[in-house]
Amino acid sequence: MSASEAPIDCTPVILTLNEEANLGRALESVSWATDVVVLDSGSKDRTRSIAREYSNVRWFERAFDDFGSQWSFAVTETGIKSTYVLALDADMAVTPDLARELSEVASRRHVSGAVIPFDYRIDGVSLR
Repeated sequence: MSASEAPIDCTPVILTLNEEANLGRALESVSWATDVVVLDSGSKDRTRSIAREYSNVRWFERAFDDFGSQWSFAVTETGIKSTYVLALDADMAVTPDLARELSEVASRRHVSGAVIPFDYRIDGVSLR
C-alpha cells in the first residue's frame, strides 16, 4: 500500500513471547497501519526493544493464562478504535497484495468480518 492511498480502518494485533527473530518482519509488513497493538506475555529477549522501534506500535504486557483471554484483552482492553482488527502471530507477515485487499474490503460498509487463508512456511518452504 502506498502513502497516497487512504489508511485502512484496521488495527493489526500481534501476540508475542520471545519473538525477536520474527517481530521485525511482522511489523514491517504492517507499516501501513496507523495503530498496531503488540501484547507480550513476558518476553526475555529483544522483543520489546524491537517493537519500540516502530512509531505505530503500542506495547502492552499481560501474563499468559490462556489463549482466549490474551486475545480478549488485546482486542477489548487496549483502546483499539478501528472498525476492524487483524489478528496475527509474530511469525506472520502481510503481503502488499493482502494489504490492498484489506483496504478494499474494509471500505465496504456491509462487511463485518472475514477469514483469510494463509500459507504456512518453515524456512521459506510451504507446508502442505
